Amino acid sequence: MVRVASPARPVPAPRTKPMQINNISAMLVQTRAVTGPEEYTLELEMVSVNPFMSYQTSSALRLSVFVEPYAF
Repeated sequence: MVRVASPARPVPAPRTKPMQINNISAMLVQTRAVTGPEEYTLELEMVSVNPFMSYQTSSALRLSVFVEPYAF
């Protein structure tokens, strides 16, 4: 699950797409350019399931992205 926290002024959220690479890793891909200056906060949640031992765990990450007004 990917959620973007609301900034002080309304701006379009950056488009991201989670991709599972294999059973133990995944990647978050930005699919649209963003312009700055702006700050985005992404809230990511990873859920791991082990069907053999019948348990499920989850981890959360809050990632802040600072976009400068200059391209590089």
